[in-house]
Amino acid sequence: PRHDSQRPSFTTPICPLSDVLNMNDTERPTWCDINLTALEHNYKAVQAHVGNTQVMPIVKADAYGHGLIQVAQKLQDLNTSCLGVAYVEEGIALRQGGITTPIHVLGGAVARQIPLFLEHNLTFTAPSVDKLHQINEAAKTANTTATVHLKIDTGMERIGVHHYNADTLFEAALQCPSVNVEGVFTHFASADHLTLPSRDYNSNGSLRHSSFTLDIACPVLNAT
Repeated sequence: PRHDSQRPSFTTPICPLSDVLNMNDTERPTWCDINLTALEHNYKAVQAHVGNTQVMPIVKADAYGHGLIQVAQKLQDLNTSCLGVAYVEEGIALRQGGITTPIHVLGGAVARQIPLFLEHNLTFTAPSVDKLHQINEAAKTANTTATVHLKIDTGMERIGVHHYNADTLFEAALQCPSVNVEGVFTHFASADHLTLPSRDYNSNGSLRHSSFTLDIACPVLNAT
């Protein structure tokens, strides 16, 4: 929430008012005042609500237009455990902007991008067995270990192995010595509902059971 007594911490201009008379027809005299104090308040409120559960703020799309580096730096100062972005280029921009917090790229990676993940210490999303093998081979070649979250589709129908085939991805992970499976995650198909649909609930329950049964040491189970 914005508190009128608080001054904005910085301004992201789209077109400053001083340039209104000189602007061309493709620009608009609008800007956004970003209050980092309000951001801190909201982050702490969410963290207090979930207790010891880790919170991963999503800063994709220029932090939803709020300023990627400035917002990420504030969240890093608040000791957030991880930041989430959609694409590898966003993760690279954060690293180049001085962000050292773990960064999870939620979208998939094409083969040519895998070395960029390794170079900039970005966490992979592995949405398929083939992609997991590609990541493992690239990490092996680079003599390093890739940090990966396995993506399971529980109804969103974007990327990920369908939940009823999740065991195939878990089993493949056990055969990838150059991959560290840090977590398993999904994207709720009905995120707007206050109550979790039974399909999502049952799917995630079965995923938890499968990962434990196969003895996959993944400390993070999450849903976006």
